[in-house]
Amino acid sequence: MSARCMEAQEVAVAWRTRSGDFARELRAAALECDDALVARRLSELLRIEELPQAQTRALQLRTLTELIQSLRSAAITDELTGLHNRRGFLKCGTRLLEDVARERRGARVVYFDLNNLKEVNDTLGHAAGDTLLRDAADLLRDLFPDDGAHEILGRLGGDEFAVLTTSARYASQDAMLAHLARSEAACVALPSLSLSLSWGIAYFNPRHPVAIDTLLAVAERAMYEHKRLSRPTSSQRVRMRPDAGPRPRGGTGAASRSVFTSSASKRATRLQGASSAVA
Repeated sequence: MSARCMEAQEVAVAWRTRSGDFARELRAAALECDDALVARRLSELLRIEELPQAQTRALQLRTLTELIQSLRSAAITDELTGLHNRRGFLKCGTRLLEDVARERRGARVVYFDLNNLKEVNDTLGHAAGDTLLRDAADLLRDLFPDDGAHEILGRLGGDEFAVLTTSARYASQDAMLAHLARSEAACVALPSLSLSLSWGIAYFNPRHPVAIDTLLAVAERAMYEHKRLSRPTSSQRVRMRPDAGPRPRGGTGAASRSVFTSSASKRATRLQGASSAVA
């Protein structure tokens, strides 16, 4: 092998190694809106002259592909918690619902609200509030560990979170309620903060499929209906008639079916919730 060929191979290896760095640097510059740095890095990438043309094109394509994938991931990810953001939850949730509708399987959306974020922000500062948000995200990961397979987790914005689950473990309403009731045993709260979540549930019927944003709206109404009806200070369970609460007109057929509240004083964590159905 000639010295020229060996040199070309060494340069190719160096550039392949650098390609990951290029993608990361381009991503960081783009997210920081540093147009000058983006222009410099792209110019450097496009001016590669040390490699044969085919290798140069392959390197440029790989670098730009990695950049696009990284930016796509950033566009659907909540930076603080690492969960999907609203855009990502709706996008991935739509695909998952299309799959379960084809397979005639049910699904459930659980809408969570972090009750005391404003109080924590006002009394302890926004850094403590950010910690509380990350704590809530970690709790949801523990409760629904099949993220990416049978479940989609997201922070919708502010103090609102959502989970879309197609797991067979929650095939019935009672199974989901029991899971959320048992979840307080796994809650790990900060020593000086109280993690308090309210929740509402909406059921996806594959025989009458609806969009993911419709499910979110139904679950959100169920959660706020619970907040309106009950602000408990101790463990309690309140049963409502199946026809209790306002029933929206149209195709959703949503109604609050039950309200569940619980308080885990040992771990200073409280979960409160309600459930609705989309028929």
